[in-house]
Amino acid sequence: FSLPLMLVSVMELVFEQSDTYIIWYYADVRTVGVYQAIYPLTTLLTVALLSFRFIAMPVISELHDAEDGTGMREVYQTVSKWILVATAPLFLTAVAFPEASIALTFGARYVAGARALQILAVGFLAHAVLGLNGATLTAMGRTRAVFVANAAAAAGNLGLNLLLIPRYPLVGAATATTVAY
Repeated sequence: FSLPLMLVSVMELVFEQSDTYIIWYYADVRTVGVYQAIYPLTTLLTVALLSFRFIAMPVISELHDAEDGTGMREVYQTVSKWILVATAPLFLTAVAFPEASIALTFGARYVAGARALQILAVGFLAHAVLGLNGATLTAMGRTRAVFVANAAAAAGNLGLNLLLIPRYPLVGAATATTVAY
């Protein structure tokens, strides 16, 4: 049960860090700095997921133990809708006003990442809304499926980073991450 989850943590590190190192290799330190400014802004889109997952997982686990598939589905759908509602304002701000979001948070010299911020916001919104999948599978004891999905996402992200970043550093990294999510 635990070994696949340990490997998932490794895959998450590969997923989260590979783009930065590949940007550094193909571009310059300034581009890495811009990416390191916008990436945390988009991770804010997962705050609702993390909060609601903490609350929902015990309920989903109990429903799974009771073999109540209908109850699990209802809780999953309800929580996913609440995550979307809680995440939507941040997402819309990042997509509609990327330059202002970056300038107000980190300063005007990082606004070169505006397009990448918009792309990453789409990926992190998808991750937030669909983020209960992995936790639900874990609650059901399907840790190998969680590992396979995370390994595929990490491999896809790494491959797309290697393909896209040399030509389009910021947008390429953002696109790779979004597609992988």
